Amino acid sequence: IVGRSIEVRLPAPVRPGTRLTGRSEIQKITLRPERRDAVVIFRTELTDGEGKVVLILVLDVLIRLRPGKA
Repeated sequence: IVGRSIEVRLPAPVRPGTRLTGRSEIQKITLRPERRDAVVIFRTELTDGEGKVVLILVLDVLIRLRPGKA
């Protein structure tokens, strides 16, 4: 896995002792069989106990395909 870009936003503060809950999803997969890899965009959000978003992380990564998967 190779990172192509990262975007981090911290829309609200977090205090010690705050319980955080995370959720990640794959937003987009672009297969590139001629290069034997794929570009994948992940989005992760952390929320506090009140449901307020405290962190947004968007990762754009390059992942090599396994042999025979292209």
